[in-house]
Amino acid sequence: MAGSIRIVSLNVSAPGERRVPGLLRWLAGQDAAVLVLTETRSGAGHRLLCAGLRDLGFTLHDAHPPAGGRGVLVATSVPTVPADDPYADLSGRAIRVRLADETGPVDVVAIYGPSSPPHGIPPDRKALARKESWLLACMTTLEESWPAPEAAGSLLIGDLNVIPPDHQPLYGSTKLFEYEFFYRLITELHLTDLTSQVASADYTHTWVSHQGHGYRFDHALCDQPLAARVTECAFDHEPRLTGITDHSAIRVVLDRAGPVRAGW
Repeated sequence: MAGSIRIVSLNVSAPGERRVPGLLRWLAGQDAAVLVLTETRSGAGHRLLCAGLRDLGFTLHDAHPPAGGRGVLVATSVPTVPADDPYADLSGRAIRVRLADETGPVDVVAIYGPSSPPHGIPPDRKALARKESWLLACMTTLEESWPAPEAAGSLLIGDLNVIPPDHQPLYGSTKLFEYEFFYRLITELHLTDLTSQVASADYTHTWVSHQGHGYRFDHALCDQPLAARVTECAFDHEPRLTGITDHSAIRVVLDRAGPVRAGW
């Protein structure tokens, strides 16, 4: 779209080589200036995905998770501004990419939070402890770095692997520290929860377990200056329903001209 910046976030579920062509076809059709791809994993599938994105004209910004780990990759087709990444110590699960913009640089902070067992599956205490530790480290980094004073606006987007306190339905398997992380994004960092404002007849879930339990793990939140420029925030369930991955996508569109906000 002329005069706008389209950002699409999708959990690609650590694709092997067989799933990559379908993912690339879908991503190519999104007309996106920025792709935020979460749950990436090193290997042949990741190399094929990166090669395909480069062939589509994207510049890649890889958070480089450790071998065997899962992380996040951002692909851009618009100019970016070199900047230090305060999220570089978060195990390849977070990265900041600074977009060049007429009104000043726009920060996109992409996150893939550690997962935990969904409702009905016994938790692994060590895994829960690792998740709690990572979320605490991430929140500490956010408090120290968000928003960057030199940025004209900041967007936090990706698969956070936490659900908001008002999630429907509520699940007893969700731990207090997970709710607290999301709550602090709203109350301490004063972020606007864009995905909670998406108009939908039913509560929108972005991942559904084999047992049929739905979760809204994927989120987009932004600071107040950027909220005024959001002209669209929507879910796209096609990737999940067609099986190219197991998550729905989020699409956020920013008005380049800003700061006039349109209804969506």
